[in-house]
Amino acid sequence: MNEREALTMVLRSRELLYAMLSRCFGGEPDEAMIDVLSSTELDQVCAVLDDDKGTLSSLRADIGSEVAERGLEELRREYTVCFVGPQTLVFPWESVYVTGEELVFQPCTLNVRDAYRLEGFEANGESHEPDDHVATEADFLAKLAKRATGEF
Repeated sequence: MNEREALTMVLRSRELLYAMLSRCFGGEPDEAMIDVLSSTELDQVCAVLDDDKGTLSSLRADIGSEVAERGLEELRREYTVCFVGPQTLVFPWESVYVTGEELVFQPCTLNVRDAYRLEGFEANGESHEPDDHVATEADFLAKLAKRATGEF
């Protein structure tokens, strides 16, 4: 494999991993997500992007075991508890962590929106979800990786 092919493989692997992360953080788990999290394709993506210690592949194996053990209904409940409420445990918006307050649509959110626009990206949930949602940011990275494969 030459250098260009290797780089394209890394970029495509990043695109797939970021797209998968966007899906995982962007909505309640479903059968399609479970299928992706259990796929050999995800194993291959992780192997391409892994470090010398196999950290990503190990994490992927742990997630695969948890998904298989817990099942779809429990994963849906856990997603709701973590991200939906009634008392959200994990805030998926960057602004909450940047400002240190539980507030969204802060100036840093607009900075993220500006960064997207500079790259020709517009968040799908702009009207009802802040642009600095982790799912949107992962989607942005997936699209940048996809675009980069065409630029080499």
